[in-house]
Amino acid sequence: MKSSVIYMLLLGVSVGVATFIENDYGTQSAQAMIYKARWFEALLLLFSMAILRNIIKFKMYRRPKWGQLTLHTAFLLIAVGALVTRYIGYEGILHLRNGQASSLMVSDHMVLDVRVLNGDKGGECSYPLYLSSLGSNRFSAVCTYDGKSVELDLKRYLPTAHKKGQHFITGSLKPGGEHPQLITLAVTHDGKSQTVDLTGFKAVPGAPETLDFPDLKVQLRYGAKLIHLPFSVKLDRFKLDRYPGSMMPSSYESYVTVTDAETNTTFPYHIYMNHVLAYRGYRFFQSSYDMDEKGSILSVNHDPGTLPTYIGYLMLLAGFLWSIFSAKGRIAHLRKRLSKLKESAAGVLLLLAVSVGSGVVPLHAGEGADLLAPIHKIDPVHARQFGRLVVQDFGGRMEPMDTLTREVLSKISRHQSWEGLSANQMMLGMLTHPTLFQRVKLIKVAHPGIIKKLGLPADTYYASYDDMFDPKGHYKLADDVRAASRKADKERGTYDRELLKVDERLNIEYMIFQGSLLRMFPRPKDASHKWVSPVEAVKTFDPKVGEMVRLLVANYFQNISEAIQSGSWNKADTALEMIAKYQRFYDAAVMPSSSQIDAELWYNKLFLFERLIGLYMLVGLLTLVLAFTSIVRPSFQPRRTMKVLVGILVAGFLVHTFGMGLRWYIAGHAPWSNSYESLIYIAWAIAFAGFFFVRRSPLTFAATSILTGIFMGAAALSNIDPQITNLIPVLKSYWLTIHVAVITAGYGFLGLGALLGLLVLSLMIFQGQRKDPGITLAIKELTYINEMSLLIGLALLTIGNFLGGVWANESWGRYWGWDPKEAWTAVTIFIYAVVVHLRFIPRFNTIYAFNVAALLAISTPIMTYFGVNYYLSGLHSYAGGDPVPVPGWVMPVLAVLFAIIAWAFRYRKNAK
Repeated sequence: MKSSVIYMLLLGVSVGVATFIENDYGTQSAQAMIYKARWFEALLLLFSMAILRNIIKFKMYRRPKWGQLTLHTAFLLIAVGALVTRYIGYEGILHLRNGQASSLMVSDHMVLDVRVLNGDKGGECSYPLYLSSLGSNRFSAVCTYDGKSVELDLKRYLPTAHKKGQHFITGSLKPGGEHPQLITLAVTHDGKSQTVDLTGFKAVPGAPETLDFPDLKVQLRYGAKLIHLPFSVKLDRFKLDRYPGSMMPSSYESYVTVTDAETNTTFPYHIYMNHVLAYRGYRFFQSSYDMDEKGSILSVNHDPGTLPTYIGYLMLLAGFLWSIFSAKGRIAHLRKRLSKLKESAAGVLLLLAVSVGSGVVPLHAGEGADLLAPIHKIDPVHARQFGRLVVQDFGGRMEPMDTLTREVLSKISRHQSWEGLSANQMMLGMLTHPTLFQRVKLIKVAHPGIIKKLGLPADTYYASYDDMFDPKGHYKLADDVRAASRKADKERGTYDRELLKVDERLNIEYMIFQGSLLRMFPRPKDASHKWVSPVEAVKTFDPKVGEMVRLLVANYFQNISEAIQSGSWNKADTALEMIAKYQRFYDAAVMPSSSQIDAELWYNKLFLFERLIGLYMLVGLLTLVLAFTSIVRPSFQPRRTMKVLVGILVAGFLVHTFGMGLRWYIAGHAPWSNSYESLIYIAWAIAFAGFFFVRRSPLTFAATSILTGIFMGAAALSNIDPQITNLIPVLKSYWLTIHVAVITAGYGFLGLGALLGLLVLSLMIFQGQRKDPGITLAIKELTYINEMSLLIGLALLTIGNFLGGVWANESWGRYWGWDPKEAWTAVTIFIYAVVVHLRFIPRFNTIYAFNVAALLAISTPIMTYFGVNYYLSGLHSYAGGDPVPVPGWVMPVLAVLFAIIAWAFRYRKNAK
């Protein structure tokens, strides 16, 4: 068991390191140094042997342990599948143009092909090369044909090279990847040696180089290997669909015809994301396309290891479920221990929950109130009708105007309303009274340096549009904005970041004044369903339609101005309805239904998730205080109060669930497809985990409530966009709902485990050297619940990860590709497997060691969720360009956590 724990730890560390090597030095370097290295294979083999040894040692073949046997055998079967994939399977690319048929694919990795030619005859040797740009590379081989041998030795490798004079030198990779890789080989035959430089491009067959020896010739190629398919594929037509009015792809599809001369078979097929062509052991999936949209790039996978791997996945699911629900399983054993604790101490607490909480930002009473007097006359009822008008955002999503106005006002001022005015009233005011609004101090400015640069008083919080310009009309921040824009993100200081935010707010306000944000008029008979602003419509539409748009807008704004003066809004209501009729007449096909608009308006108004932040946090803190009081003073047992508070928290959880369901209905897809949604879902999963253990421990419940509030608060941070967006093509799959839901729920249980570990360490410090029965029971109770939480979290994470593998196989034709997110999920699984197996090692079978491990292990899901998204590049990454700097609060938090761990170490022997 010690060996197994060591192997899992080494595997986790190795894979984690590989992701950073890949990010900095390329995929090929990560493959050469780790994923394809012999030592990594040996480590996997030793781990598999250790699993087999433990199956025998712990007699898992006996009936009470069949669940464990199924689980551990599943990993062995998955390892067999991986072995078959590694040595028999291969991947490549098939590039087709419209009307073109081909039976040749190229490998996705670099290959050295060697042909030994003796007269008209010859033999061929192929060597896949995984060379690293980090450190040294070694390769030697012997290619033999007809008793004659050729020795090959690698002398040099340049990952990106170009020729200077007669020599190759290293060069940076330019856009388009025109710099090839270069290898220098020493080729020896009969004691005579020659040196040759070979250059090659990824996914392109190498050019041949021929060396002459007295009795034979040696032909060498370096590049992608040509692989013959036993059938041909013809591209009949390529189709690219975009979201309405945007350049963002909604789907891209290939209509192909497969012709198999061997079986005299011909059939058409439609390939698109999540719809793979599978034929004769080959899987073709839509990978990319040519920029002129007349060619398709299909990735090809030939993998006999899929079947044993899938069987392993099914056994894995069965094994986890068997182990979790079995009366003889570890979780059942921990529950019995908890019951004995309750019987011996009459319980430590019930549980509680309270809430008051409102995340709604209060209306700002600030400068510009006198200027807004005319805007206060805008009828709230008409403003709500204006909010129902449909607009198209720049990603092609159709949404009610209310959503746009709230996003815009929040961007500019960080508020959802202003001086008692709704976002819709503010938008109407800015459109009808732009000169007035140029003097309203609406733009949020927070940095003293910016305030000083603008020449405003030191206590300024908001600036007006006019404040940004000097009397000559020059933009005061122009030079500083240009300088900040040129800097890499990691080089930007606080001033630079705040400056760019202020500049963005100014530009948004300018776009409102110009009307260019309001993409509310569909272009007649436009195949892409593009909607444009009034100004663009007048300029680019057919003259008659353009004039109609001009009259509609002019009439509407004129009626609004008259209504502000007269107080009668009938004409303005009619003018607004005329615009809505125009939308329905020219492009009703892409407009959301009335019920969807109503749902989104309710979602915007209710502000559910922000309100729940305070509820969860306050409930958690109060529960924590009462729980500690109950431990110190056993006579204090506020059971009735706690039941009432639990009911309140249950109501909050139901509201949370309703909010997610409402967002699902509005978006048309599961609400966990981006950072904001997944944080909200993780918070939901943590709260659910708390209810799972509610009868066991009020301290656990307090921890879950606090942690839920923390995640909800993280979702509300200014740098996380809550906007509902369209899905990219690959996410249009039911697997998104299944995979992300399961794996993200696992994060919730693991996060709960970390917080429980922190609570246990804090209780150990609080207890000190004295023997307090209440605290001792609480420590044991939380530790048992912690282990149950980690076991469930590990099961969900592992199952979710392999469900993701099935999704990947259905979408991309392969179930595992060492993408950074996949890799770090594997790291998390290995590390938590170490944590739950520590109890088998006597030295680490302690309450202190387990809870420290549970606390420190949370760093791996944090890296999986946040680190990969923003610091590593990959299929699952949100990162673009330079990584986001590490927040300043991270190091102090780490220092506090390690201080608690060190302090609790002094009292570790008191908690056995």
